[in-house]
Amino acid sequence: MRLFLFAFYKYISYNIDIMYNWDYNLKNVNKKDSVYIKWKLERLINYGLNGEKIKKIELKKYWNQIKIDPDKRTFLKTILWPKKS
Repeated sequence: MRLFLFAFYKYISYNIDIMYNWDYNLKNVNKKDSVYIKWKLERLINYGLNGEKIKKIELKKYWNQIKIDPDKRTFLKTILWPKKS
């Protein structure tokens, strides 16, 4: 069982490590376009940041329009809008 878990972990780790490798040509894309910003936010949150940072203002602006994993949404929601004591 331990060997299986180790092999599964290595498989998951490998696949997670390559998820951020985008294969899109973004040279001719308007990076201020809302469609591009939403697409990039979704990709960064769902597949990994790879050292990039997400702009808090953009995330809040497009919060209701982006499609992200429910668990990640819950986590980010607690960071963006913490409950006041």
